[in-house]
Amino acid sequence: MWWRINKIFSRNMNAVKSKILIVEDNIPNQIFLRKILERDFNLLVGEDKNAGFQMASEAKPDLVILSCRLSGEKTVEYCGQLKNETKTKNIPILVIAENEGDSNVAEYYLQHIDGYLVKPILGRDLLKQVKFLIKEKKIPEIVGGIISKTKRDKE
Repeated sequence: MWWRINKIFSRNMNAVKSKILIVEDNIPNQIFLRKILERDFNLLVGEDKNAGFQMASEAKPDLVILSCRLSGEKTVEYCGQLKNETKTKNIPILVIAENEGDSNVAEYYLQHIDGYLVKPILGRDLLKQVKFLIKEKKIPEIVGGIISKTKRDKE
């Protein structure tokens, strides 16, 4: 059964580009993230908390990449808002922090974030983390589809 899930999962991952929402108000950081991710993913960019929240609710991306230092915003509280909202609660969140000395790491995980990277970020590390989080999100959807199909086939 697992070989079948892997085969179907691989086919589904390659069929359609996953959608990523980048919530980042720093233009050079936006450009950096775009250059690394644009080849493999469809990207949306929200330049502040409000735009990001609206885009997450409407577009339902496969992943939200969130800057730790949004201007005038407590990112920890923003993560909590995304995870408590019905439309966005199942979207994985990857937080990108400015430095290792960020004292909020535990608070982020208490808000149920899914990943945390510290700058400077290597492109390959970002891609690896992004692909892992998207794959982790899609496995239950695919497995649920296989189980439903198997039940229908038996009937």
